[in-house]
Amino acid sequence: MGADINPPTSQPTSSQFVFVQTNVTKWADLCALFKKAKEQHGRIDYVFANAGVGPRANYLAIESDANGDLVEPSTETIDVNQKSVLNTAVLAVHFMKEQAEGGSIVLMGSSIGLARARAVDYCKFELER
Repeated sequence: MGADINPPTSQPTSSQFVFVQTNVTKWADLCALFKKAKEQHGRIDYVFANAGVGPRANYLAIESDANGDLVEPSTETIDVNQKSVLNTAVLAVHFMKEQAEGGSIVLMGSSIGLARARAVDYCKFELER
């Protein structure tokens, strides 16, 4: 079973492969994915949370809308790299607790977490006047 925001670019070679289009930042999509996995296979033994994106916001570039009101900064990086991993783990624990044998959860970080980032998505910063 596979999930991603984008469908596969080619047909899977196995007829047993099931793809569920999933935006990991949406709770409803994650719930639908877990329900489909349980329905398809009767159990969930392994969960790999492997979504990750690089910096998507520049928090120092304050933007305004047409009315002059401040625009909320993007939280996409945090939503994908942190929130979705936590939500995936919560759902995995829920479904695996229903099984006597439990299961395994693997939470993987994006390689961008090891590289110098151009944005301050995870950093504290101070402004001087």
